[in-house]
Amino acid sequence: MNSSLLFHPFETSPKRAILLQRGRRSIAARLRTLGGAGSRNIKKANEAKVSATNTFAKTIQPLVEPLRDAGKTFQEIADVLNAMKIQTPSGKCFYPASVRNYTLRFT
Repeated sequence: MNSSLLFHPFETSPKRAILLQRGRRSIAARLRTLGGAGSRNIKKANEAKVSATNTFAKTIQPLVEPLRDAGKTFQEIADVLNAMKIQTPSGKCFYPASVRNYTLRFT
């Protein structure tokens, strides 16, 4: 058998080619192990995040709805929530878009 066929044409030695091939196989095996239940893990994480966000929306609903009924804009409501030092579940301040998104979860 021709030894030049055992390794990649750009590799300089058969030994180096074998080591690189083993390394690639090892990496591929680790990736398969880490992503074994990939889609199920992602779905479960997304469901948990949505659930936490819905729970948080319910906790700020008593603060936001009266302000919205009084005709306040999303910007004004965001300013009120930020002045009260209330943060989003990810630890960030409120913006008009985030207040709007939370009000959409109320219904």
